[in-house]
Amino acid sequence: MKNYKQGDIVWIDYQYIGELSSKKRPCIIISNLESNNLDNDYLICPITTTNRINPFSALIDNKYLSRSLPQSSEIRCNKIFTYRQDKIAEKHCEVINKEFLEEVLAKVYSAIVVDE
Repeated sequence: MKNYKQGDIVWIDYQYIGELSSKKRPCIIISNLESNNLDNDYLICPITTTNRINPFSALIDNKYLSRSLPQSSEIRCNKIFTYRQDKIAEKHCEVINKEFLEEVLAKVYSAIVVDE
């Protein structure tokens, strides 16, 4: 079984809530190594070609990736979910720019921080 790491962009079969069909789409693994080593689940955020440009979205510049995505895309940092390792179809690439990965994780954190 393959091990994935934080910042890997993987392809999954994403099933929309309330629908029976699924769609192959890219997602980014946001969980760290310690979390990933606990069990066979990863924390991930979906990647979409619909650019929303909001505080919880991170626009992907392909220069930050080891391999380009097929279309202009953004990470939905407030749509976190878990996904089983054995259900991941394949790895597409990885984030090679640490500052961009830190920006993504900061946006994830801003989506779950306690309200004042």
